[in-house]
This record gives sequence, structure tokens and C-alpha cells, in this order.
Amino acid sequence: WPFQTGFIENHLDLHYRVDGSMQTIGSVFRAAGYRTEYYGKWHLGPADGQAWGYDVFNSGGEGAGAKADSGPNKDFENTARAVAAIARHAKSGQAQPLFLTLSIVDPHGPFTPSKANLERYASNPDLPLRANDLKKDRNYYDNYYAEITGVDEMLGSVMQALDEHGMAQNTILIYTSDHGAMGGAQKIGGGQKRMPHDESTRVPFLIRWPGRIPAGKSIGALFSTIDIFPTLCALADLSAHWAQIASTEASEAARYTAECPGLDFSRNLLGIEGGPDPESVFLMHPSNMTNNNNSVQTYRAVLTKEYLYAVRTQYRPIAVAAKAQGKTQKNRKRFDPPQPAGEWLLYDHAKDPLQ
Repeated sequence: WPFQTGFIENHLDLHYRVDGSMQTIGSVFRAAGYRTEYYGKWHLGPADGQAWGYDVFNSGGEGAGAKADSGPNKDFENTARAVAAIARHAKSGQAQPLFLTLSIVDPHGPFTPSKANLERYASNPDLPLRANDLKKDRNYYDNYYAEITGVDEMLGSVMQALDEHGMAQNTILIYTSDHGAMGGAQKIGGGQKRMPHDESTRVPFLIRWPGRIPAGKSIGALFSTIDIFPTLCALADLSAHWAQIASTEASEAARYTAECPGLDFSRNLLGIEGGPDPESVFLMHPSNMTNNNNSVQTYRAVLTKEYLYAVRTQYRPIAVAAKAQGKTQKNRKRFDPPQPAGEWLLYDHAKDPLQ
């Protein structure tokens, strides 16, 4: 969990992990004999991914706190690097497996979609808005849809490369996201994500492994971001690789993965009985400590298949925290004044699906 590693806000640095570990999903795959490559947004401190488990690392200049380049080309350039890495791996003829991460910024503000994709949506005023969108920002939707279309194109080029090089049948391909966007729900516009509502917390997790994971299947179990790590390690059978290699790195990777608080959903995905079916998922926004955006109510929440329940926690307004750090912050506003700690939200998914 973020509070266990210390990553409770944006723009924090891996070097300051409170658990003192150097392990990442890249390092445990590398310890299992994989070649590990990372392209795209890093957001975890200085661009030094090689120190954190990646043989090849190219963040495209997107370290923690770095501002994305203006224009639609950055994500496409990183995608091209990933596609080239797939081709390079296929042509090398090496038996060493590949673990590749492509971290795409879009769809994320400030929006910079391609002109062609933006025109597809800006020219169609009849595209529907979400029923619970209380801001009705047509410009936001045009840009959001346009950037999603760009992501579709990038993912398509990766899938095409896997097909062209004969790697698709033996590749686990995952598409997911780190957060959603309120997009007008609760009168909160744009990409604001630090809320317990579905628009913020429910994200896609699509996985393809031809011949192993049944296509078109939907898993009804509650699955959280912390479950990705142990699930992917199990699908790749990394424990067998670690045992065979029998190195210090492999032993440390095995120990770290065994202690991971996430759940292994590999049985659920493979259609094997006995996989986890947790009663709830824990949600938390613990701090406005370092984010340069407006302060948002901190909270703890529990999500079940039937309900969402959240309580407010106490926090200092961002301007007070900034002053205590000796920094000058101007023109800072909050979405709402701080509210007293206590019960906040309770939603019944069946009776109030739009919250």
C-alpha cells in the first residue's frame, strides 16, 4: 500500500521509500532472468530506472515533477521506442524473455491531442455526455475522447508489432491505468482523481494471453492495483525461475514478493477454481502534501460489491502546509474548505449506480 512505502502523493522519489527496499516489479522480473525495458512517463523521482530494475530505461524526459512536452508526439515517440524494442527482441533470437513497460501519459491534462483526432469529436456536437456530469464541459470531452483515440492507436501499434514478429501467442499483454477522472461528476471537473467515487477509482484492467486466459471473460472479484504485482509474477511463474537461478537477487525478489500485501488473481484469470474473492477493497487519499493542485478532502474508504463507504480524515489546507515548509504559494484555491473528520459518504451501487 502507498502508506507502507511512503508514496502518499505525487512527485515523490523512490530513493525516499520508507520500507528501505530497492525492489520493483522490474527488479523481480530481472532477477528471474528477464530483460527489462521501460519507456514513457516515470513519475517516481529522477530518471534513473536502471537503478530500480530496468536494463533499458527511457522516460522521454518525464521524471517526477517534470512537465510533459507540449504537443501530441511524446507518447507516440515512446510507443515507437517500445515497438522497436519488440522488433529488436524478436530479431535477436535470444531465449531470454522480455518484460516491457510502456507508460503513456494520455489521456491526461493539459490535453494535447493530434489535430485529426480532435476534429473527429469537436465536429460532432451530438456525442453524449455522462448522465451524472454536472459541468457539461464539451471542450473537455472533445479533448478527452481525442486522447483516448490516440491511446487506442498506440496500443494498436504494439499489438501489431507482437503479431508481425510472432510474439503474440506467448506474450501476456496488459492495459490498465493508475487513476480515472471525475469529469464533471459531483461538479468536479477535468481530470481530478483524488476522490472515492467510481469516476476516480474504477479503472480498466484488460489482459490478453492467447490460449491461456479465456477471451471475453469478465472477472467479478474486487481487484486492486496492489494485486497486479503478485498476479503477474504468478502468471509468469517467476518462483520457478528464481529457484532455478538461485542467486542473491532471486532470493531477495522471492522474499519481497511473498511479503507483498496484494492478492494473486492468476487462478481467476486462468479459469481455475480457488482464486481469491475479497469482500472489500481499501481506498485512501492520505495527503495533499506535495501536489501543486488544489487541496482535496482526505479520506479513507471501503468498497464492496454492494456499497461504497467513506469517512473524512483531518488535514491541513495546502497553503498552511506550504508556509510551514518555507515556500511561497500564490493564487492557491481549494475545491472546498476543510470539513470535520467523520462519516462522509455511503452509496448503494444497485440503487444509486451513478452516485
